[in-house]
Amino acid sequence: MRKIMTQTEINNKKLLNAPSFEKADLEGMVTENLAEALTDLFQKKKTNASRISGITGISRSYVSELQGFKRGHKKPGRNVLISICIAAKGNLEETNHVLKCARMKDLYSRDEADAIIIWALSHGKDYYEILELLSTNGYDNYLRGE
Repeated sequence: MRKIMTQTEINNKKLLNAPSFEKADLEGMVTENLAEALTDLFQKKKTNASRISGITGISRSYVSELQGFKRGHKKPGRNVLISICIAAKGNLEETNHVLKCARMKDLYSRDEADAIIIWALSHGKDYYEILELLSTNGYDNYLRGE
């Protein structure tokens, strides 16, 4: 039985065998940046920085600043981005997309706190229900970036 290779494995193989980076012909690369990803999510979910701030306690000005985020500036914490995505009612795919655009790791099912979030997002739980689930399992400040 032949194993199906993931896009990452295919790209890794191309990189190892390419005579130069330019000739590697990589596919599936993340081209959208964090600002675009957040703006798209907010538009799709019909939300804004004020609403996100009201739910998460993250300042409205900071959430707005992230929508103008440029590579090279100090990146927000991963948990802050997860918190913003959950407050925006992003699903698992949308949350992982924002994380990828920020060059951060996806929610990972072998990390207990991430697994709780994956389960909760997959079962339609809202921001406050997810906070409660995290707290019940010993992750009191997880979405606050602490």
